[in-house]
Formats: sequence, structure tokens, C-alpha cells
Amino acid sequence: MNKSVISDFQGCSFKGIDLGRFIVEWKDTREPSLAVHRYPKRDGGEVETLGRNPHEVKVTLAFAGPSWRKDWLPIAASIDDDPKGPLVHPVYGRMQAACQGFNSATMNVELAANLYTVPLGFIEDNVDTRLPSQMTTGPAAKQALVQATGAALLKKSPPSGPARTNVFRFITTATGYATSALAAYEVAAGFDRTLSGQLENVRQDAADARAALRVAFGSDVTSYETVALAEELYDACVQLDDAVRADGPQLRVYTVPALTNLAALAVRFYGSDGISRMTEILANNAGRIPNPAAIRAGTELLMAPPTTSFV
Repeated sequence: MNKSVISDFQGCSFKGIDLGRFIVEWKDTREPSLAVHRYPKRDGGEVETLGRNPHEVKVTLAFAGPSWRKDWLPIAASIDDDPKGPLVHPVYGRMQAACQGFNSATMNVELAANLYTVPLGFIEDNVDTRLPSQMTTGPAAKQALVQATGAALLKKSPPSGPARTNVFRFITTATGYATSALAAYEVAAGFDRTLSGQLENVRQDAADARAALRVAFGSDVTSYETVALAEELYDACVQLDDAVRADGPQLRVYTVPALTNLAALAVRFYGSDGISRMTEILANNAGRIPNPAAIRAGTELLMAPPTTSFV
């Protein structure tokens, strides 16, 4: 499948090889290591936390059509060469992992010829790693993640040539999006009209950068880490988009009481900042304001929370 229908899908790859377009199912096991202490002649017990067991992932891949063998064998060869490397998980992001291989890969020649299903297992190869706490998941932290990942990617990319050009364009697009997203978060800008288009540009530039890096590095091990960084950078932008939409100021419906113009309305809502926020109001109300100089009474507008006390 070329495009996932899963909401909030973060992508999936191992050692820079894209697995996301082949996924039909994945299962996660993430459990704390617990020691239960029981005492003679006493009810209940005490539970001691001994850390966390390694995260385990079972990914079912389906290779369909006449290219099934060509699509699968490079993945199998990479695992045979070295079963350890960076895994980009659809939910948990990047982690070092070891591939445990597969058991009972199947093809039913009678019912589904040219459909090869492979259940791959992975186990986390990290120590002392944790998911980000709530304190590090806000839009500002996500913007910092975009910038840090972009810097790491630039450092790993080739010093010159087409790959460097594609990577630099991708980083520029991603960091530009991050700046716009954070600004939108602070003033509740129109996400769907402005940021969605920018995020799509980030996605396209990410694909171009990954392709150029694979050509530049070939099968060199550096390719795995560099392509994984490119995927992390796009993932960081998606996380920022989620954070902005989840945590940003909520728009409210405001019914215009009498004929007015956009500038006057903006100043009433936002005081001295009103004029600079006219573009934001238009973005949040696409199609609702045919004439900014004469907004009719009864028009319902989506407005960010006011900074003045008139409403």
C-alpha cells in the first residue's frame, strides 16, 4: 500500500529500510519487571519495581504482487548481514533494536499466490531509556527536537553533491515549518489552511532526502543512521503538529453583532496586536469573510481567545 490509512501513523523502518508500506499488523509488549514479595500468614503482598523489560515488537509484513520477492529479499539480506540497528517504531519512535528474525513466513499458492506474509520480531537494544515525560512533550520542546534532529542530520549527510542539497532543503523546510507551527500555537492560527500545507511539503522533501541519501551512501552502514535521522526529523515535525493541535488555544464561535470591518474586529479582540493578527482571523475563517471591509451582522466567526475584556 502506498499510503497508510492509519491516523497519526509515524512510519516504520529498520536500518533505514522502509517497512511502513508493507505493514498489515504489529503487536507490542512493554512490561515492567516486577518482584512480588509474599509473607507467610499475611494477606496480600508487596510489589517491587525492578525496571522495565525490553520492548518487544512483532511486525507482520505482507509482500504482494509480482515484485514480492524483490521487495522482501533486500530486507532479509540486511537482517542476515547484521540483525542490530535503529528501528523507527510507528508509535514509540526511534530505538536501537535487534531483529529476532521470523518464524513461519507463509504463502498460500492456491488461495493467494504472490502474497508472502512475514512475521518479524524485534527486541529493544537500549538501556535506561524512557518515553518523554509530559514536561517534554509541549510544542516548544517539539520545536527544539526538530532543530536538534536537523542539526544531527546535517552533520551526518555528505559534505557535497545532490544528497547534501536535498538534505539541506529538507532541513530548511522542516525547521521553517517548526517556526510557523510554534507561532501558530501561540496565536491559534488556522492550522488546516496554513500548517497542513507546510507539513505536506516537509513530507515530500523528506522522501526526496531519503532517496538521495540512499543513492549517495549505497549499502554503507552510514546510510542506515543517516536515513533514520531523516525519518526522525519528519517524525519530530509530525509530533510538533500533534502537540500544536492538542495544546493550542481553542477557537471559539463569535457572532458579529453589527456590520463591521476586519481591522476594527481584530483590535476589539486583541488590542494593539489586532492589526498583526488579521491574517490569522482570515485563515481561521476561510470562506466566511467575503469582504473584510464589511463583515455582515450575524456572521459566525472562529476566533482565538480575546486578549481584551470587551467580550
